[in-house]
Amino acid sequence: MAPTIGFWGPVTASVDWCEDNYVKSYYIAEFYNTISSLVIFLVGEYGVRKAKSDKLAINLMFRAISLVGIGSVLFHCTLKQPMQMFDEIPMLWSAITILYTLSNSRYKLDQLWFKAALIGVGLLSTFLTAFFRGSTQFLLFHISFGSLEISGFILLYLAKADLLSKFASKCDNISKNLFSNGLKWYGLAVICWLIDTFFCEYINAGPQSIIPIYFQLHAFWHIFVSFGLVNFVVLVVVYCKVNSGESVRLKLGLLGLPEISNSKRYE
Repeated sequence: MAPTIGFWGPVTASVDWCEDNYVKSYYIAEFYNTISSLVIFLVGEYGVRKAKSDKLAINLMFRAISLVGIGSVLFHCTLKQPMQMFDEIPMLWSAITILYTLSNSRYKLDQLWFKAALIGVGLLSTFLTAFFRGSTQFLLFHISFGSLEISGFILLYLAKADLLSKFASKCDNISKNLFSNGLKWYGLAVICWLIDTFFCEYINAGPQSIIPIYFQLHAFWHIFVSFGLVNFVVLVVVYCKVNSGESVRLKLGLLGLPEISNSKRYE
């Protein structure tokens, strides 16, 4: 991260990532991080088209991913605090959308109290993310989002277990492998993020770097996490379908991303 001032002026975001600023363009603070963010948007839109669902909650899950992609583009392009909120707040609500959809399908939690509880969690997380600054904001956001992530992983694991047991005859092997494939992509993405965030000076091709080339690991985080998210959200789609009386078959589409091939009712 260079102290260079470009079109958007000084950095006001709570974090300035490892990529040097305004090196490739006077108008884009972090060029590779910005361009790679488009993958998040495209993957979300791809999911909407391929999910083949008329349920609002399912389409919202993919649209939320698209919104995260747009916010990420704005954030990395400008490194401004308001644009950072356009990135991080949609991440929180994207996780909440997944939690609601899966909880509603698995536990029939469609009651008003549950919706109110999730909205309350979302509003609290939004407040902690939006109204603090600096390292405190960075920490509070990741505590909030991390808590939602862990809750989501637990529900996704339970959904996977159901697909392998009571719904085994209603879905194919691609469906049954969605959780493990998503976890591999997501895990690889997190490794890239952690190295890029906490070991920047040793990998950025600078004076203290142990390697001569900076590999733009935060950009790879965007790409890998997008692939992981698609697997997880398609898992939610599959679970909702089989739990509501459909059998589902998937196929691997563009770049090996899973998509619904066909589904039909079995009751």
